[in-house]
Amino acid sequence: MRLVLSHYLESLRERDELDALLPELLVAMGHSVHSRPQIGVAQAGIDVLSSFPVRGADKEAFLFIIKFGNVGREDLYSGKQAIQPSVREACTDYVRTRMPQSLRDARKRLVLLTNGVLKQEAQSGFSALTEEVAAAPNCSLELWGSDQLLPMIEQHLFDEALLLKAGQYHLRSAIATLDDTDTSTRRFVKFVDSALTDGAASQSGSAAAKKRRFLKRCATAVVGWSVFAAWSETEGNLKPSANGCEYLALRLWGEALTHGFVEDKTFGERFGVVMMLLWGALHRYFDKVAPQLLEPRMVLSYRPEWVLYNGLLLEALGRLGLFLLL
Repeated sequence: MRLVLSHYLESLRERDELDALLPELLVAMGHSVHSRPQIGVAQAGIDVLSSFPVRGADKEAFLFIIKFGNVGREDLYSGKQAIQPSVREACTDYVRTRMPQSLRDARKRLVLLTNGVLKQEAQSGFSALTEEVAAAPNCSLELWGSDQLLPMIEQHLFDEALLLKAGQYHLRSAIATLDDTDTSTRRFVKFVDSALTDGAASQSGSAAAKKRRFLKRCATAVVGWSVFAAWSETEGNLKPSANGCEYLALRLWGEALTHGFVEDKTFGERFGVVMMLLWGALHRYFDKVAPQLLEPRMVLSYRPEWVLYNGLLLEALGRLGLFLLL
């Protein structure tokens, strides 16, 4: 599983992908997410803000600055996404004027989050920046790179208490059979079913506890799909990931209806992210297959029998209709 997750982290190149992972991971870790990444909105250097209870009524505030890939010396000091200016802006503007009132007195942990590593050439510069941040009252700076993210994802999103070995097996099997679209899709469907089935749902527990379990299982299913989609792209077969995301969206909505969370704000935000992921999966799929779909003879080569050919066309039209609705 760690090898599967490692490949997934390395494949994250676009902002939407890592931005979608972080809030899901934080929720599974027990954080309260106060702000998420927003395109075109000035956020004073901070991409995600969350808080975590430490003892009693005390909280720690986590201020995340997201960077993609390995962090070198140039990444610290130059370019539009330079880290040093973002950290300084976070320490001055964000911490002083934009923090929610409830977190003004909390310990503030600035976190540089990346799906890569801190290169040796940048280590001294990052250490100096860490000391600079530590000079500010109640502030610190740390790095969450791939070496830190992997065990966090494995522990909080794919731990065996939440996702039993059967679920992990189905996800690995779905990835292993990506050369066969139907088999891979069936395996992934079993993974989603396993992730969203709450064996403790019928047991006693507060409404808040049931909601936490539900949201954590949603996070597992969503991140599981993201892992599956990353491998689908690597293997050059995007159809299973598109099929899998359709099923994931339907199953999430069905579970929310069953447990009465359709009107819940947190679920609404998460479901909105899933619909964006579905739109992206369908967009990538149609970008790849559009030339074939526009040429009847090429489509016919996939389904030489007329009955099967019609079935393929109806399937493609249905998927295209969903894409246009999104």
